[in-house]
Amino acid sequence: MPHLEDVNSYCSSEVIDNLYKNYNKVIGVESDLELLNENNKCIGRILLVNGVDKFGLDYIVQFNKEKIKWSSSKILDSTGFYLIDAYWATPYAALPKIPVPIDVYNPKTKKIEVEIQRMNYKQYKKRKIYLFTMNFKYKYIAAYENFYILMSAKNPYYYCINSTIKNYQVEQEELTKIISVINNKKREIKKEWNILLNQAVQNSQSIAMANKLFERRTKEKKHSNVVQLSKN
Repeated sequence: MPHLEDVNSYCSSEVIDNLYKNYNKVIGVESDLELLNENNKCIGRILLVNGVDKFGLDYIVQFNKEKIKWSSSKILDSTGFYLIDAYWATPYAALPKIPVPIDVYNPKTKKIEVEIQRMNYKQYKKRKIYLFTMNFKYKYIAAYENFYILMSAKNPYYYCINSTIKNYQVEQEELTKIISVINNKKREIKKEWNILLNQAVQNSQSIAMANKLFERRTKEKKHSNVVQLSKN
């Protein structure tokens, strides 16, 4: 089911029923088409899904304006509601840079100090993982990376394990332990990032677009009108 209250801000119930009948394998997104991301694409939050498995409600996706199949004529604060063929939409995760505390080495004092640096999530995770694993034996880090390279190629799990054990000369217990330890650390880092991001989003103009999309808007339900359909 769609987010009825949100979709009803743009369309009547009758129109929504017609969309389900007349359009298949589509997603309905709430988007400001004037806001383009770093890939020069529109971004929107999914409010309606019909005949699609790869996306769910509230997913944030990016798409080209030319791929819009149907548009509601009603615009609210520059934001509209659009149907898009799900084939042409891809997931989107904003990569804002925010100030984060990072341990750095001061060669003058020969001590580790905390410095505030601006990073996006990928940079933050890479640095934190490096600091966490810097004293690990190199062969374990190489084995971990090889395991996930094989997994990303969609090889069977035990093939990836056995191949890594053979070529990187590690025991299975050692490999499964290092995989578990690093993955647990990555989950901790993700939680840390989310806390830092929530703190930064209040004052950061650089991620205003992501903030607008990721927070569900609270809308007053106004009188419902039959909306004229316009095919694109």
